[in-house]
Amino acid sequence: MKILIIAASFTLLFSGVVSGHNMKADLPVSEQRENPAVDSLKRKILKAWNSELFWKGGISLDNFENEVLNCREKAAVLVKQQPLKAVENKVFADFAELSARRDFVRNQKDRSAVPQSFYNLLDVLSINDPLFQNKQTSEFSNFFNAYVAMLNYRSGKEEPTMYDQSRYAMNHLTDEELKSNYVGMNISSRNTRYMMDSEMIDLIREVNRLSKDDAFKKKVNEWEALYSPIMAGKPMPDFELPNQYGKKVKFSDFKGKAVIIDVWATWCSVCIKEMPYFDAFKKEMKDRKDVVLLSIGWEQTDDKPEWKKFVKDHKLEGIQLLSVRTKNEKDNLEQKLVLHSMPRYIFIDKQGKFVDSYGPYPSNPDFKEMLLKTIAN
Repeated sequence: MKILIIAASFTLLFSGVVSGHNMKADLPVSEQRENPAVDSLKRKILKAWNSELFWKGGISLDNFENEVLNCREKAAVLVKQQPLKAVENKVFADFAELSARRDFVRNQKDRSAVPQSFYNLLDVLSINDPLFQNKQTSEFSNFFNAYVAMLNYRSGKEEPTMYDQSRYAMNHLTDEELKSNYVGMNISSRNTRYMMDSEMIDLIREVNRLSKDDAFKKKVNEWEALYSPIMAGKPMPDFELPNQYGKKVKFSDFKGKAVIIDVWATWCSVCIKEMPYFDAFKKEMKDRKDVVLLSIGWEQTDDKPEWKKFVKDHKLEGIQLLSVRTKNEKDNLEQKLVLHSMPRYIFIDKQGKFVDSYGPYPSNPDFKEMLLKTIAN
């Protein structure tokens, strides 16, 4: 369960871009067609390009090109249904084809075997075509990301990261509003899911250098100020919270030890699902003197009795602390750790510095690797 408390502050500045942008793998054409932002004809164009063979990699190169010819014919018939928008819809259809080609290459074990002619569509399309940019919706994000990916594939590079996509947008998109919307959504999505890192700082510097949108630059600088204190290597701020017995516990009480924090809530189903995994690590590490695994219930003011009852009824072991969310306190844990979603797993080394402030879930095999890395620091 994710609670994007800070997302409301982004809405006005970045309205029009879908917030659920997947930064690791963009939607295949078969899923893009379900986007309600795309009008009925464009839905049909996307449907014409829908083939699981494209994005699951279950087709040879020759058969793919034959399928492309069939899809082009279907799309051409659809384009003619709106004569006044024929050029615009043709551009849309070409980008749909580019997405299909991206999906095909992405699933090839040996991308170097794909001939250069496969990428010829890149030389025809322009991301600055005003007919392509007339709607600032997720269709642009998906097609733009396909364009950048295909550029990488053609030059023998790896899958582009969100940073690669954003930098390309900053350097090549000419529409300032579209640039701000696209890059801004990437930055906000990244920050609300992962820890800010040096690449993000570099991207923000690039925004400040290249953007002409003062409101956008102001917003990304606010993000940097908000998230940079919890970057890897920054000191964990001290805090004092009550445990289930009412005794005050400070973070500084664990000086010299690695600390792994689980932030959860009684009403968070994902938090509860992850509890057995976290408790298993507590038991595994209980005899070690150099590490502490503790849990912090992040509750509304009126949820305090419910939290105590939950801890007691579920026989939760180890250190159980309570942080009450309040809008009145300026120096509370919510602001110190930029809490906006849960569950949240925070790894702090023996020097009291962040290793990862948005760590993997304990059900993920990466959790143990991060745990051991944190203890070793």
